[in-house]
Amino acid sequence: MSSALIQAQPQSAGSVARVPAAKIEAVIVDALRRHIGPDAPVDNTELITTYVRQIEVRRTEVAISLMDEENASEDEKDDSLVLTVPWSKTPHRRHCDVIAPEGTSPADAVPIRSDTQVKLVTAIARGRQWLSEIEAGAATVDGIAGREACSKRHVNMTISLAFLAPNLVKAAVEARLPHGIGVARLFDSPVVWSRQHQMLGLAH
Repeated sequence: MSSALIQAQPQSAGSVARVPAAKIEAVIVDALRRHIGPDAPVDNTELITTYVRQIEVRRTEVAISLMDEENASEDEKDDSLVLTVPWSKTPHRRHCDVIAPEGTSPADAVPIRSDTQVKLVTAIARGRQWLSEIEAGAATVDGIAGREACSKRHVNMTISLAFLAPNLVKAAVEARLPHGIGVARLFDSPVVWSRQHQMLGLAH
């Protein structure tokens, strides 16, 4: 019987709904090598497929059922060896390091949506790139607008993102901005960094 882990389906391997496959594999490989000793195959995949019958991930341990040995009796085969290794899933911690709007605690702040965060970080990078091109004399606003098939206003608004406060950029990259702050709200922000926080209603 193949293990769920070998089939890349760790969620069906036991009572834990979702598990970090790489960490579970490391636990299993370590247990097998300690049990088998120097005769264990060097390759981890070969080690698991050769010796493991089934893997069950439980809430406090991993149960590793081993393959029957060739010379084992029928009674011994019916009572296959099971290695039990202590293990527990790292509890999920709610992300609380969101920059909170004024009057809201960080623990209650809802983080930026992942798709909004990707669009924002991409736009910031694009704005910095376009600004660098203009400063280097390699492009103009008109030229960028023609190249990107967009309006000059859009180019200027995107370039304005290059002047965001460093801590806001860092928060955007780390998805720590609160829900509702995206590209549209950050376009054409004040140059003064403290005023950017005021505009967004964020604690500075």
